[in-house]
Parts: sequence; C-alpha cells; structure tokens
Amino acid sequence: MSVLHSSLSVDNIADHMVPIEGGTFEMGGDRSDREKPVHKVSLSSFEMCVYPVTQGLYEELMGENPSFFSGSDRPVECVNWYDAVRFCNALSEATSYDPYYEFLGDEVRVNGGNGYRLPSEAEWEYAARGGRYEIGKDLIYAGSDRLDSVGWYDENSQSSTWPVGLKLPNALGLCDMSGNVWEWCWDWYRTSYYEELHASDMFPDPLGPESGTSRVVRGGSCLPFSSCFAFGLLFCWPSENHGRTRRRNWQKNWRMDQKYFLDFQPLATLGLPHI
Repeated sequence: MSVLHSSLSVDNIADHMVPIEGGTFEMGGDRSDREKPVHKVSLSSFEMCVYPVTQGLYEELMGENPSFFSGSDRPVECVNWYDAVRFCNALSEATSYDPYYEFLGDEVRVNGGNGYRLPSEAEWEYAARGGRYEIGKDLIYAGSDRLDSVGWYDENSQSSTWPVGLKLPNALGLCDMSGNVWEWCWDWYRTSYYEELHASDMFPDPLGPESGTSRVVRGGSCLPFSSCFAFGLLFCWPSENHGRTRRRNWQKNWRMDQKYFLDFQPLATLGLPHI
C-alpha cells in the first residue's frame, strides 16, 4: 500500500509530486472499437500528484466540499470540469505560481507558464500505464492485472469512495488511477480523434480536439453502474466488462450527482510542483 501518511495540503503538495520522464508509447488498445486504432504518441516530461485531489485539500483552497461521501482523505467528487480548472488556478496562486488558465466567460484559455493544470488524456494514460517503466507491457489496470489490488470498484467498494492511497500504486508510485472516482482530463472529446492521431504517424504532446461539447474523463469509479477501470483504454460503457479500462466523455459543466463521481490529478511541467 501507499498509505497517505499526512493529509494533502497546500503546504505539502510539492512533496507528493512524482516526476514522470517523457517518452513515446502506443496509446489505445483493441478491447473495443472505440479505443482503436492504437497510435503512437510522444510526450514531454511532466509531474503528477501521487493521489487524486482530496476533499481536505479542495476545501482548504475553495472553501467548500461538494462531495457526496464525506471524508478529508477521500477523493473530492461532484466537481465539474470548470471546478477542476478553477482549483488548478487557485492552487497555483496559493503556491506562488502563475495561473495556467485564463477564464473569458465560459471559455478557458491556456496561459501556459509554471502553474498547476489538468493532464491531457495522453498524459493521463501514459502515467496510468507506468510511463517508461512499463513500456511494452499491457496490464489491464493501472499497476496490475488484478483489479482488487489497485482499485476500488463495484465488487470491493461497498458502493462508496475510499480514502486515497489504500491500494497498491503503479510503477510510478501513482495511486487510485483505476477506480474510486472518474478523473477529468483537459481534452475535448471527439469519437474520431484517435483516427486522426493515427493518421499523423506520431503526434507530440497532443491536447485533444480544438473544440467540442464535452470533455474526456478516465479511470472508472467505485460504483456498480460505471464499474472501475485502469488506464482508460475503452471508450465504451458496457456494463458487463467490470473492471476494464475505459474512456468516457461528460458534458464539461455537468455536476455529477451521487451516481457518478469525478475528481482530477493536476500536474505541471517537469521541475514544477503539481498535484
């Protein structure tokens, strides 16, 4: 286990960031038509927080806790995509970094710089797969072929979220990438996007389509309907594939109710802190 020994806070968040060396990997898979075709993606180095954002950290920064299941060390849930982006900016400001995003009404633009941000879908999958440590392997879940050892899902969660870090981490030391709560990514969702990347041969640091109506979420959750999943390979939502990795899209401004849960694991460029 990678038990959380001290609750995440603004003061210690930098201590929980993991440097992830960039590289080239094959993204996607063959478990579903919606995860095809497999395509090569090249990523620069970045850092990611060991854990999803906890309720304690979210409330410390945002002054509220929208979660259905209460617990300081449980992942925050019932947050929409805009909530996640605003949190990233708030964390940047609280730690003396420049906000990564700019809000223009409902539009969010990237300022760049050294602030915290959401992972791209490609970064999320690369990190969940274990980065360079696991290149060439095809584990079903983030860190193992045995879901029970790395994730909370419908058969072991008692239909509840659990405190972060109670399951085994993956090769990078990242916890809860499979199950517990779905996680927001930066990317807009488009069904044909993998085809477009495949046609480009090898695309560096992809950030998803330029526009859309919904954003990508990855990782699965603890609940029976959404099941639980690993590095997010499948785009489908078949109820019979319990524990499989999946990719899913949600309306970016839809606040989840008690049936679905969304969280995020912010990151930044290598050399900067992240959550």
